[in-house]
Amino acid sequence: MSNQLEINQAVLPVETSSLFTNDLVRSVKNIGDLLVMGQSGENSWLIDPLVPESGIVSLIGEPASGKSYLSLQIAHSVSLGQPLFNTFPCVQGNVLLISMEDNTLETGKRALQLGFSENLPIYYSSNSEWIFSTEKINPALDQVIETNNIKLVIVDSFRRALDGDENASSEVTKMHKSFKRLTDKGLSVLFIHHQGKSSDQKSRFQGRGSSDITAMVDYQYDIKKTNDIILINQSKARYTKQQSPFTVSFPSFEGDNNEFKFLEWQQGPDLIPTTSTLTETAVLEALEASEDRMYQGEIEQVLNERGTNTSHGTISKVLTSLVATNRVVCVPDGRRNYYSLPVVDPSISQATNTVDELTDAEVV
Repeated sequence: MSNQLEINQAVLPVETSSLFTNDLVRSVKNIGDLLVMGQSGENSWLIDPLVPESGIVSLIGEPASGKSYLSLQIAHSVSLGQPLFNTFPCVQGNVLLISMEDNTLETGKRALQLGFSENLPIYYSSNSEWIFSTEKINPALDQVIETNNIKLVIVDSFRRALDGDENASSEVTKMHKSFKRLTDKGLSVLFIHHQGKSSDQKSRFQGRGSSDITAMVDYQYDIKKTNDIILINQSKARYTKQQSPFTVSFPSFEGDNNEFKFLEWQQGPDLIPTTSTLTETAVLEALEASEDRMYQGEIEQVLNERGTNTSHGTISKVLTSLVATNRVVCVPDGRRNYYSLPVVDPSISQATNTVDELTDAEVV
């Protein structure tokens, strides 16, 4: 029995080493592959332009600043593929929420307040053993991700998922490696982190712990809550020009007020319209000008003729978002989907006493 045990212990490292070596070998590509990726020209977004696909994002703020509520709102929007704050287009994806900061009862109450339904593709765990700085969770995590087709992993909070000192660069590196393993699989990772203490109130927020925490993320958002108004400041943007800060209203949870609502952009860096925003406007204009419904190929042709050069994938995502928010109607016909603007009933328009009269051109 002793000899058998020794043999097993001797063989295991060899097998593990072989798998590790194969993974490293497969990761080496020809420079041509890199150039092809560079020529694609556009970033892929889970939430455009806030959360990239295959990216790491952090929300940083003081206690009671609304971070956990915001993460739930993000999970809700992504799970439905509906624009976040009714402003930022989302790609639909299943969500894994790992919340070790709040107890299950509190998280459940918040989800009910935000209008969650039981059929949403959101999966939740509050088990304190989800320690991302160790590799022992990988088999269980991979099984959950593959079984439930997870696209976004939300971790609340960074400190609770770290079994070590958040001030130690070596410990933060373990977290980065764990998150990077997920982004290499095509997932996005969003984690909540607490604000550190700073004597300079004019400087941007700093998260607690090592500066490597900020270095590891692709996008960082600083959250500040004043009464029922939340200021969201994009303090780091790896792939795009930094966006202007903006404000959202914290829901009162009275009547139908159960979601965060976009308020306005604040003064800051010049706001550059994103590709999706420009494409969305162009698609709506094309449908409005058309006398008949259109399939995607026809829409792409019109956009190209008007000088809006956008990829097939971006137009697909924009159309999906427009349909999900009821701004465009999609009717399958044969092998194609046809798109048009919603039909407006003139009698309803007159009953609501709208200021602008509805013209024939506005009815599809």
